[in-house]
Amino acid sequence: MLSRWIGAAAWQPLSPGLPRLPALPSQARLLAALPEHPAVRAASARVEATQQEVNMAREQYKPGFDLGLDYNKRFGEFDNGRDRPDMATAMITMDIPLFTDKRQDRQLAASQQMAGAALQTRETVLRELQRSLAAQYAQWDRLGQQADLYSSQLLREATANAEAAVNAYQSGINEFNTLMRARITELEIRLQDLRIRIDREKTRARLLYLLPQSAATSWPELGEKP
Repeated sequence: MLSRWIGAAAWQPLSPGLPRLPALPSQARLLAALPEHPAVRAASARVEATQQEVNMAREQYKPGFDLGLDYNKRFGEFDNGRDRPDMATAMITMDIPLFTDKRQDRQLAASQQMAGAALQTRETVLRELQRSLAAQYAQWDRLGQQADLYSSQLLREATANAEAAVNAYQSGINEFNTLMRARITELEIRLQDLRIRIDREKTRARLLYLLPQSAATSWPELGEKP
């Protein structure tokens, strides 16, 4: 499935550790950079294109002028033997829109509707990115709090409990089942800690997707949360 997106690179050996992703800016800076996201810029380009069509439709209400110049080479002679002179013709035409309801009004209305639809599409894209940013950043904070809890308390307590179970078993105080339960609990906590860190890196990757490349290179001083 991965090779469908990145080709032969998908078959390279996987690193045993988590990837080193760039640091995240603050939520406020990510939010401020969203208008420069490629999806929003593409929608903005469509808005500009439709606005140009509106301007062109309004130009149709103005009188149109056309200037034509024609030069003709004439062959033959007059009866007196003189060559027939060449001819140059100039023509000016003017188009006056008198019945605008038949063409101009319809064209303007259609172009304005397209411009309005393009503007709504851009606003929808921007709101969707804002919604995704808020949800992903909230998850980033929540996973960070869980990671802190595991690293500062749960992992140490599970390790200490497992070591105490080993000592008690070696001293004949606890049974083997008690030792196994302590080891299993320690392993489950370590696996859950790893899942949390993996989910946090996934969330970081989704947040970095919302960051335009130009903004990503302009904030190298920003650090990340633990």
